[in-house]
Amino acid sequence: MNKHINRLGGAALLPALLLTACGGSSTLHEGERTRIDVGFTDTRLDFSVSEAGFYSIFSEGEEDVVCKVFSEAGAMLAEDDDSGSGFNCLLLTRLDAGNYQIEVGGFDTDDRGEAYITAKRVPSESINVGQVSTVQVEAHQPSARDFEITEAGDYRMSTSGQLDTVCTLFSADGTELASNDDDGDGFNCGLSRRLEPGRYTVMIASYSEESGSPTFMVERNEMESFTLTLGQAMASRIADSGDRVLFEFDIAQDGRYIMRTSGDTDTFCELRSSNGEVMDENDDGDEDFNCKIEYALPAGQYQLVVSGYGSSTGSFMVHLDPR
Repeated sequence: MNKHINRLGGAALLPALLLTACGGSSTLHEGERTRIDVGFTDTRLDFSVSEAGFYSIFSEGEEDVVCKVFSEAGAMLAEDDDSGSGFNCLLLTRLDAGNYQIEVGGFDTDDRGEAYITAKRVPSESINVGQVSTVQVEAHQPSARDFEITEAGDYRMSTSGQLDTVCTLFSADGTELASNDDDGDGFNCGLSRRLEPGRYTVMIASYSEESGSPTFMVERNEMESFTLTLGQAMASRIADSGDRVLFEFDIAQDGRYIMRTSGDTDTFCELRSSNGEVMDENDDGDEDFNCKIEYALPAGQYQLVVSGYGSSTGSFMVHLDPR
C-alpha cells in the first residue's frame, strides 16, 4: 500500500470558528479554525509565530485544496496538495519565530466552496537514546520527540502499540531526512538510518483518523558483520523486521564493481565508505525485488549494508563482482 509520508488522516469538523476569509489577506491564529471561500482567487492568511518549532497546517472540507507557506520576504517555504484526509492539504514544517503567510486555493477551477484552515504547534519532548517514551497522538495533531546523537552510527527509531503510525525524521534545521509508515511491527513505523552527531526530531503521527498512545524509542542498531570477497557469493539472512546485515570488503584495483543480492527476499542496499558514509543506495535494481548497485570504486575499504525493504525478512545471496 502506497501511503504518503505526511498523511495524518482526517478529523470531524469542529464547531468553533475564528473568522471567514474571502480572498485578499486575513489573519490565521494558532490553534483556531478559519473558514475560507475556495474560488478563483487564492486566499492569503497572515500567520505570526512567537515560538520556533514544528507546526502542522491543514485544511478540512470537501474541496481539493492546495496550501503554501511563504516567508515574510515572499519566498515559498513549503507546499502540499493531498496529504490530509480526502483531498485536503496537510503540511508539517519547522518555522522560526517571525511572520509568515499561508496561501490557500483550489487545485482546479472547479474546486469552489468552503474549507477550514488550522495551524497548530506540534508538542515536543526531549528524550535520550534508549529511553522509551509514551506519545499522545491525535488525528491532525502529531507529537514530536527530539534527541541528541553523540556518536555516529546506525540507529533505529520505531513505535510500539496498536495505532497505525507514521514517523518522519528531521535534522536540527528542520530538513526532512526520512519518513516511514509500516516498517515496524504490525502497523507501527520504523526507521533505520545512519546518524551523525547532532540533534534530531522525529514526528509521530496517526495515519488514520484514530488517536492513541504508542510508545517510541531510539536505539543503537547493532548489525551482524561479515567479510565479503570479490567474486565469491555469500549466503545471509534478515531474521527480523528492521534488521541490517553489514558486509565489509576490500577493493585492490580501481574499477567499476557490481554489488547485488539474489533470492526471494525484497532487499535494500547501501554502499558506504569505510567510515560509514552512504555513497549510494538501491531497492529494486536487479531481478525481481533484489537490490543492485554499480559503482566506480577507487582501491580501498568499503561497506555494503543489506536490509529488508519495508518489513521484509528472509534469506538472500550477496554478490560482489567486477563489471
